[in-house]
Amino acid sequence: MNFNSTPNKLARLCELMAAACLVAALAACGGGGSEASTGSTSGSTGGSGLPAAGIVPTVGTLAASAPTPTYAAGSDQLLAFNTLQAARQNAGAGLLVQSTQIDTAAGAHSTYLGDNFAQGVSHTETSGLPGYYADTLDARLIKAGYQFALGGEVLAAVNSTTPATGGDCVAQLLNTVYHLSVMLSPLTQVGIGTDATTAAGMPLQVCVLDLATPAANGALQIPATGAVVAYPFPGQTNVPASFQPGGESPRVPVALVPAQVAGPPIAISLANADYVNISDVGTLNATLITFTLTDAAGSLVPAAIIANPAIHGSTNVTVNADTTGDIGTGMAVMIPLAALNTSSTYTVTVNATLQAGGTPLAKTWTFTTAAN
Repeated sequence: MNFNSTPNKLARLCELMAAACLVAALAACGGGGSEASTGSTSGSTGGSGLPAAGIVPTVGTLAASAPTPTYAAGSDQLLAFNTLQAARQNAGAGLLVQSTQIDTAAGAHSTYLGDNFAQGVSHTETSGLPGYYADTLDARLIKAGYQFALGGEVLAAVNSTTPATGGDCVAQLLNTVYHLSVMLSPLTQVGIGTDATTAAGMPLQVCVLDLATPAANGALQIPATGAVVAYPFPGQTNVPASFQPGGESPRVPVALVPAQVAGPPIAISLANADYVNISDVGTLNATLITFTLTDAAGSLVPAAIIANPAIHGSTNVTVNADTTGDIGTGMAVMIPLAALNTSSTYTVTVNATLQAGGTPLAKTWTFTTAAN
């Protein structure tokens, strides 16, 4: 199905990219910040993308396969790529295709961040500083020769006593609320930049992931009818038992999740083919009937739920509307109010409807937390 260029449909398209989108064509997703843990400090932040003038992407199907990337064997880029691909494939979000042009943009920014780590972790660059390439994500993509329809960026910088890999960077980004939304978005191509250096006398690993859809083929990845994207994915093991809300910016509202240490964010997306079609004809009324987490004994785990404003709660589910604009259409994220038990299996149950009297969406799956 094609989107035309009417303002309402363009706005819905940008929302599907997991971004706040102005009809004037400015989209922004994610945020900045730092996360402290024993012996290490990491920062992660979202990004911005500018839809190219006159380009309105279409809705496509999920990519079940992708060309083998050209990253060097054992490289941090390859580790980051493989970690992201596995998460997307198992979550039901579709695979990404490597773009060497996006690699150039992401690589330049990772080098800049490594050179200027003392200045902070940011999506913007300052002319005159070492490694300067271009001010913003869209400027970097354009300079690298990549003509894009939509784009987004997430990044992490891990400064620790033990050297981190590109895979470690991505794993940290996946254990977030707002950045996870970008990483599961329906974009189609990716470029990765990494920079291994030192800061404060310790190893520093920077990774930048730029996701985009090209202007020449602006198809977005939309799951099939009845599908629910889910992360942590069904059967996943070694899921972090905790998440530090203060390590992500924007921070999850303190009023909803006051603890310094919470449980791992659990994300779902209802934005399948039916969601898009129903939204198109103006009868969308996405409602969560059930969204729960239970432990091995069947006890309910207290949690807060934040969702794109298009998703509503019900008698049994309290949904807090995302006010950042960073959680994409059809997406909701549950944050357990306390860390989960280690080496334990949990069950997630989701039931939803997309319109009054519509066919229910249902998904139940389990995941297991890491030993430590």
